[in-house]
Amino acid sequence: LGRISPRKELDTLVSAADLLVNRWGRRDGHFVVAGGALAPEDRTYFEHIKGRVLESDLEPFFEFTGGIPHSGTVSHLQRSDYFVNMHVEGGLGKAVLEAMSCGLPALVSTPTYYRRFPEYAARFVFAPRDHEDLARKMAGVLDMSPSERGRVGCDLRDWVVSEHDVRSQMSRIAELFRSVRGGP
Repeated sequence: LGRISPRKELDTLVSAADLLVNRWGRRDGHFVVAGGALAPEDRTYFEHIKGRVLESDLEPFFEFTGGIPHSGTVSHLQRSDYFVNMHVEGGLGKAVLEAMSCGLPALVSTPTYYRRFPEYAARFVFAPRDHEDLARKMAGVLDMSPSERGRVGCDLRDWVVSEHDVRSQMSRIAELFRSVRGGP
């Protein structure tokens, strides 16, 4: 979700998909890339990514949706079984939190998302820019039963709702301002 740009590391996803589909013979995954390329350099990158998908004979497994309006984000996510984010810069990104709030296990290269759930980190956190590690994690998610995926998704959703909803964030920001100001 969002814009397509080199920062999003889609090359890692294409390489992982190539390994998963063409070398390991997994045909049970479908990759939906949601987002558009806005800047000229992003459009060039997007053409590069589509070319790699074509060269790797992955067209039947990839769908490029273009931009998704904010009003369609939830329904789009709810049609998915899991979410992948290759972005390697730290912090908590909105797209991953949105996916988790929809009950999706999220494969990420930033361990921050799984600090509260170290038991999940080994399954869902992959080494940055490591397509082999990502492919192994994707295969593991594809092998999860729907009930197991649902249990993980519920845990992640509960965490996002309790720790990252607007009311909680506003309370934290207000408390920060009070502490900086030096009083109530």
